[in-house]
Amino acid sequence: MTRIEFMQRAPTQGAASQVNLFAAPLLVFSWEEAEYWRDEICAVVGNRSDRKRMRARSDLPAWPDRATRMLTAWAAACASQATAAWRQSEAQPAPKQWRMDGHAILTTRFQPQPLTDHAAEGWNWSGRYFAMAAEGDAIVFEDIGGGIQTDNVARRSFRYAPSEGELLLWPSWLSYRTEMHDDEQRRLAVAFNFHSAWLERPRLAAPRTGFLGGAEKAPPGVDVDVDENL
Repeated sequence: MTRIEFMQRAPTQGAASQVNLFAAPLLVFSWEEAEYWRDEICAVVGNRSDRKRMRARSDLPAWPDRATRMLTAWAAACASQATAAWRQSEAQPAPKQWRMDGHAILTTRFQPQPLTDHAAEGWNWSGRYFAMAAEGDAIVFEDIGGGIQTDNVARRSFRYAPSEGELLLWPSWLSYRTEMHDDEQRRLAVAFNFHSAWLERPRLAAPRTGFLGGAEKAPPGVDVDVDENL
């Protein structure tokens, strides 16, 4: 796992000392079995996709085939590892179960995606797995919720070029967008969202955007147990 806190900024000469509060993490995981399962995942997604948009429904974590089950189980384990790494000061262990949704997009040409986030839907972590990537692919993250404007765009955004077999995880309140690509290379990405009632508990005293009130109002999805052996 690689941890990138992309809102970090180096102090300039003569400037006041600076402490970065609430840095937004981008966690990057590499799947050791990515090459083994790639073709099978691609075939399954192709069979299930909407032929007009080549986008599968958001119930991918419930698919019965071996390849997407393995991918979903690994992604759930990564979400628990990410939670443990980001919340080291808390005594409770990372979640052993996640409410998940996921959809796959198999495409050649892709229009730019507008800036979006998933906090209002009640998710805690969001992620994207790149089963097939191409040179020039990129996902851009924007920190638009800080409330302090700056004339330095680099302080507000981060562009990441993924590699095949990588899973990116970030907090669901973080806004992101994908860039347009217009060539004939095939790409396959799987978008995931993760929710845990345990992660909702700190919100009970201070509701915020996306707060849904706990497990009884968890977003719709599939409950996936975490395999600690992955």
